[in-house]
Amino acid sequence: SACTSLSEFKGADGVTAIGDTTFSGCTALSSIEGLESVTTIGDSAFSGCTSLASYPFSGTLTSIGSLAFSYSGLISLDVPDSLTTVGDQAFSFCTELTSASLSSSLASLGRQAFRSCVNLRSVDTLGGVTEIMDGTFDGCSLLASTPSLSGVKKIDRNAFRNCARAFASGLDISASADE
Repeated sequence: SACTSLSEFKGADGVTAIGDTTFSGCTALSSIEGLESVTTIGDSAFSGCTSLASYPFSGTLTSIGSLAFSYSGLISLDVPDSLTTVGDQAFSFCTELTSASLSSSLASLGRQAFRSCVNLRSVDTLGGVTEIMDGTFDGCSLLASTPSLSGVKKIDRNAFRNCARAFASGLDISASADE
């Protein structure tokens, strides 16, 4: 944490979890390898890693914690289908993020998960998410379209605040939506 000169990390076989704040504030970190067995990324694990343009998400990953990649330099996000949980603000303020390919198995997408990702233009799926939490896409002003809202039962306040482009051609909420 806060090793501002650390520029690369090569993991070891068998590492299954990246703990809370492990690389938080490692502003020069730009290369990560050898984390093929990781199932859990903890809270704030890569928060503030502004040079981290990509992360090698493994096919074993099931959970990304709160603030895990907030304020990081991620450009695109392509997570495996094994991912089921994304914590609150996990990718918030990733101002370089342009696209997100989420897991078809995703069951939970936390509050403000993509808040202020000002360059986010597309999100391909919401998986099995049934509630779009408060502020999930708040401030994603370049979001050009929303993924299918089929299966979504509740959209919380400010979920798509300041996302006018996403609804330029209207909004189709599934018949199953409750709120």
